[in-house]
Amino acid sequence: MWRKMFKFFGAKVIYTVDYDGEVRIRFANKLSYDRWTCYELDKKVVLFKDGSSSGKYIKNWGYL
Repeated sequence: MWRKMFKFFGAKVIYTVDYDGEVRIRFANKLSYDRWTCYELDKKVVLFKDGSSSGKYIKNWGYL
């Protein structure tokens, strides 16, 4: 949960829910108006505005 503290310094923090139900807190970078990126198992994943992603393991995501 230490990543929540980085919001104070302007970092974009999101949560992701995996298909097995595990919730993870991650950093994200803005790619364009409606897309963000984060890393999942050392691979860059595109997160879409509707809560879906291009990754295999991320079921949905949201802002913290």
